[in-house]
Amino acid sequence: MARMIPPMLAKETKSPGEVILFPKFESDAATRDWIVLHSLNIANHVSNLEGEADFLVIAPGRGIALVEVKAVQRIERKNGMWHMGNLPPTHRSPFDQANDAYRSIERSLKKKGINLEGIPFDSVVWFTHISRSHSIVDSPEWNRWDSLYSEDRRGSVGRAIADFLNIAEGHLRGKGRLVQPSNLDRRLANRIAEVLRPDFLRRQSADELRQDLTEELEEVLTEQLDALDVMEDNPRVLFMGPAGSGKTHLAKAAARKYAAEGKSGYLVCFNRNLSEHLRKELADVPGLEVGTIHGLLKRISGIPVPADVPHGWWDNEFIDAALEWLLAHDCARDYLLIDEAQDILRSRYLNVLDGMLHGELTNGRFLAFGDFDHQKIYTTEDIIAKFDLRVPETPVYRLHSNCRNLPKVGASVALFGRLDPGYKRYRRRDDGVMPKFKTYKNLLEAEDILIEAIRELTCEGFELKDIVVLSPRKKSVASEASNSWLNKRLVPYGSVANDSIAKFETIHSFKGLEAPCVIITDIDSKSSLRAIADLLYIGMSRSTMRTVVTGQASVLNQILPGVKA
Repeated sequence: MARMIPPMLAKETKSPGEVILFPKFESDAATRDWIVLHSLNIANHVSNLEGEADFLVIAPGRGIALVEVKAVQRIERKNGMWHMGNLPPTHRSPFDQANDAYRSIERSLKKKGINLEGIPFDSVVWFTHISRSHSIVDSPEWNRWDSLYSEDRRGSVGRAIADFLNIAEGHLRGKGRLVQPSNLDRRLANRIAEVLRPDFLRRQSADELRQDLTEELEEVLTEQLDALDVMEDNPRVLFMGPAGSGKTHLAKAAARKYAAEGKSGYLVCFNRNLSEHLRKELADVPGLEVGTIHGLLKRISGIPVPADVPHGWWDNEFIDAALEWLLAHDCARDYLLIDEAQDILRSRYLNVLDGMLHGELTNGRFLAFGDFDHQKIYTTEDIIAKFDLRVPETPVYRLHSNCRNLPKVGASVALFGRLDPGYKRYRRRDDGVMPKFKTYKNLLEAEDILIEAIRELTCEGFELKDIVVLSPRKKSVASEASNSWLNKRLVPYGSVANDSIAKFETIHSFKGLEAPCVIITDIDSKSSLRAIADLLYIGMSRSTMRTVVTGQASVLNQILPGVKA
């Protein structure tokens, strides 16, 4: 049976003759070891701007036949014009078409250094719906054996082509040409096919992909800035929205807006990694100080930290000492921006926030950005209710659009986050790629699955620096990896590393941040199903391009029935 390239008939193939011949070439025992190229485009045609060969048959040990298929039920030449079925009349015969295509391919192969000396190579027109009894009349313009008919396709198509090549070989010998069909061995046949229809893979480079992604996100997030304009007349606003709705972007934009007005302020968050990111992003903003709630208070007050910090010291003794210092010193500023507000607007921190803002929270200028429904993982208190008692009638602006995730990832994020209502719309253009769920039966397989996920992403064109591996716990598959390949390619997030290194971090510590590719590991029975769903919501929402979740099959199937590796 022949090797067909491509291996299946294109749906758009309209010629009934080609539809008939394709499977016959493929299944005929006489075409064993042959290569058949279907619908071969000819860019450098000898007579036209371009052309096409319906079939190019490469038969090792026999020769090469270019087949021009004419699936017409009526053919006529009148006054030098050819009328074939419903096609427009033409002065060029089907034999001319076939011969020009054959000459074009022969020329292309020679330019590529393919030696065709001694190999029979000719063209044939196959009238698939006209009987030999109604064959084309003899003419000095073509050879009688340059055509095949309906009877030939009803029998062995391989035998019909072999007979044609035998005649072509005899014709060449009759003209004194050296003919050696054996020169066309399997190796040369494969080389000819490779030159005429090469396999190749070209991808957008990682740098180009990253640039396109940055430009797309900037364009998408610019639309979200309308929220700041809408609330411009309100000095105090709570911006509420699920993961990926652009809260951190709004906080950065607000900082630049206030700085342009000559105001000084603080931007406070809860996550150390996020604070480092914000500090770098906003390093050029005058009058702004950025940090975590604890880091900022420590920097402002200079309170010494014990060498051996007792459990709970930061949220108790330290906060008390910071409040005393704030009451005794004036370090309040014009505005306060609070990112990750669901982690900061807790009763324990409200007094120190008062001390950081002119007019305190009640009368000062502040904007708070948070996901109070789904990312509140450090406290069980009703933050909004208590904050409303402290600062009554604070306007609320709700963000409903997903600006970060591709739609198919965002749908999974909404599922695990139990968003009700879900995202009203996705501002990113979907690329059709679903998040992947890779399962393993036991923890011994977890490293192999992680390696597989990383390799698949790099094969797709992403670089290791685009990948962040997140886990619900510090002692994770990534941090405890024993595989040397993995150890050389993974470092903790925040470490100084070159572009050939991926990062790993806990989901908790990566809140507020994002990465092109996120791999979530360690989804297993060590955590409750509810906790796992909450962390998947946070972790999966960090990705801007690709998301992979790896975990035990038994656990993932309980969270998302039907998950398969």
